Amino acid sequence: MSECTLTCVERVALLRSPLAKSVIGTEKIPTIVAPKFSHLGKLAALRFLEWVLSNPGGVIALPTGKTPEPFIRWTTHYLRTWTSQETQADFASWGLETNGGRKRPDMASLHLVQIGELYPTPSTRSNSLYSELREKYIKPFGLDESKALLMDVDRVGVPEGQTLESLWRSAQPTTGRDAEVGAEDIEVDLTLRYRSARNSQEEAQQRCLTAIDNWCSDYERRIRALGGIGFFLGGIGSDGHILFRSPPADHNSTTGLLPLTYAMQASAAPDLGASRRPASGWRAVALILAAGQQKARAVADAVMCPGPPPALYTHPSAPLHPAVDVPASVLRVLPNVRFYVTPSAASELFERRLALLGTAAHPTAGPAPLPPCTDADVERALVDLSCRTGTPILALRPAHYGGPLRRGRPPAARPAEPAALQALAHGSLLAKLERALRWPSPRRAAASPGAAHGAHPDDIVLSYLPFVVREQELHPGLTQHHFAVLTSGFRSVSNAYLQARLEQDVLPFLQTARFEALWTQGALGCRPPAPGEADPRLACPTARSATAAPIREHPWFDEVNTLLDGLAGSSPVLRSEARAAASCMAWSTTWPCPAPEARAQLEGAVRAALAHLTTAYPGAPTRAWSRPCRTILTTALKTYIREFEHEVLWGFFGWSRSNSARGAPVEEREVDPASAAPLTALMTALRPSIVTSAFDPTDSVPDTRLHSMLAVATALREYRKLGQPHRVLGYRNIWSSFHPCEANVFVPVSMTQLSIVDSAFMSCVSSQKKASFPSPTFDGPFSELSRDIMTRQGTMLKTCLGWDFFQGHPSPQIRACRGFLFLRDMSSDEFLEAVRMRS
Repeated sequence: MSECTLTCVERVALLRSPLAKSVIGTEKIPTIVAPKFSHLGKLAALRFLEWVLSNPGGVIALPTGKTPEPFIRWTTHYLRTWTSQETQADFASWGLETNGGRKRPDMASLHLVQIGELYPTPSTRSNSLYSELREKYIKPFGLDESKALLMDVDRVGVPEGQTLESLWRSAQPTTGRDAEVGAEDIEVDLTLRYRSARNSQEEAQQRCLTAIDNWCSDYERRIRALGGIGFFLGGIGSDGHILFRSPPADHNSTTGLLPLTYAMQASAAPDLGASRRPASGWRAVALILAAGQQKARAVADAVMCPGPPPALYTHPSAPLHPAVDVPASVLRVLPNVRFYVTPSAASELFERRLALLGTAAHPTAGPAPLPPCTDADVERALVDLSCRTGTPILALRPAHYGGPLRRGRPPAARPAEPAALQALAHGSLLAKLERALRWPSPRRAAASPGAAHGAHPDDIVLSYLPFVVREQELHPGLTQHHFAVLTSGFRSVSNAYLQARLEQDVLPFLQTARFEALWTQGALGCRPPAPGEADPRLACPTARSATAAPIREHPWFDEVNTLLDGLAGSSPVLRSEARAAASCMAWSTTWPCPAPEARAQLEGAVRAALAHLTTAYPGAPTRAWSRPCRTILTTALKTYIREFEHEVLWGFFGWSRSNSARGAPVEEREVDPASAAPLTALMTALRPSIVTSAFDPTDSVPDTRLHSMLAVATALREYRKLGQPHRVLGYRNIWSSFHPCEANVFVPVSMTQLSIVDSAFMSCVSSQKKASFPSPTFDGPFSELSRDIMTRQGTMLKTCLGWDFFQGHPSPQIRACRGFLFLRDMSSDEFLEAVRMRS
């Protein structure tokens, strides 16, 4: 597709991207790469406003979830500051004509169409897509709700006297992951469409399904009556699904009730959402936003997949053909379809990498010359080519660069022969591997203690535990490790897990002599009051905030050892007793109860919390809960569960509690020097020579990891004023991974170290053993995903360097390695500059 079909906004965006082309080589859909995640939302907002200015009264379909959040913020900002000089100057720089602010978009004339819903989630719930559209779009954008076409199906097919929950409630409650996806014991049986009902409840459900199917057909008719969707903004799943259509997808399907695949559930887990097909209308504008490394494969398939033979498609003027195994390929028939992606989401558009190498030395005339081709660009392109062809880098030949783009010619980005470029990339990989074998240098490690931090207590296990264990084995006593956890982690403790712990551990424990002994000894947070003395816990009528410093006088040392003994001896009784005792210690500090009735009061509080957990739906906002239960369940008690796991993890490796600490909580969006002050004080006291930090792309990770990186950067700015020499080790874990060209330390990981990662995580971090949807691309425990990443990185390096290199290497560490851990060693200036570019 030629550049002349692009709009003014898109042409400016293309000139600001690394490659001033929207289609490269065999790509089938025009794609624009935004430099950062926030820029992705800005580009989408400007294109949306550009369309609205030209199409008053149009029909729009907008997405939900995390990816469109920057789009919402930018659009709301522009609408609120439309006439300001700053906004008008921004519009002018993007080629958006507004007549000095006098030409405004008529937002009230638009028709908003809801394109999906989680059935049977009631529309009144805050986590329904119906509520999300009203909260995020209708009110902030100034849309007319009476003109919106929304999916309010609360009463469709539901008999009188029943609700959606009661109608679809199954006889047996669901458990595990299903309990975290929707209401715990609600399941829609779509087989009732094709089989006979077995009882009266199934007959009612069958009639409801028929009513829903009829409603969906009418919904489709109402959309067509509006003239079809004129502007569609959506996302793409890690498995390639769009609009809840997972591969293989019928491209002629219409609105209907669909089951959720694993990847759909994982993508929708934060919102719990699903149903409908792509936009209709030959001239519709369809924008697909994609952010994050996990979307890279799906983006590449959608943009580059060749599709089936032309005879399978009937439209007379369509030059491109959709494929059922790539749902997004249906969009190729639309002349106005675009992919707006971040660099990490575009990382597998391989021909763009080669094109950048092949043209960087010979930029075409234009206002935006291409950036110079760096060593990292060469390394990335050749590593990708090596892995795609299964050929070591030094063995690549001109034929391996084949395809419509290169036509048998290697990249000519530099005045060097292909062999020289391949030697450059090969030598870079070897240097990074040797750097890990020589780590740490005596000068660096002996200067002062090393320091580490994790966004969660288990972050170190999943990120770089083999590195720490390796250093302890190879250089005992050379480096001291100090761990600071920067978030409470309570959000990662599910209601289902907390309910299980209270039912299976705490309630039985309250009836034991061990509980009485703990109370008598004053081990439950404080001593019992003397006769006539007021209970000191009653002095604070509300629960302790999770953001306060943890109460370190808890005698958790005994319970940690008890749990570890239970793990070593395979004793579920000891493990349960240790968890229950630790929970009671935490509970007693957050729920005041008079001493004489300690057991009865505590048991009553536990049962009240269980009653609340039974009725609260997953994803319910905390403001809907009663004050005491809300505070305990969402902050203090869940925080204590994570802190206890933290202590068990240190005990697993024999690390001292004096080497661990809580930093400042970084749950909030803004991180400033005040919130990072505790971490700054910790660094000042320890004077570390090495500081570790999460170092992820901002579009690929949860907010807490981004905020922890910002907190470390803020603390480092203050710490480096002391003039103490230090380095920063950046790590990534299950949310994203380094490309070999992005890392500069390749740590070999043996089978023993891989086993330690799995054993430590599954033994110590019990709240996350059955976490819901650790990754949209992996169905299993976090630790298995971490192992999978390290082994895949090992396979990548073995392909690039050649298997003979590893089998014949003189070091047993290299011969025994079964995976690799990628880290990035940086100066503080380099780290701070990288954080500034990301934020």
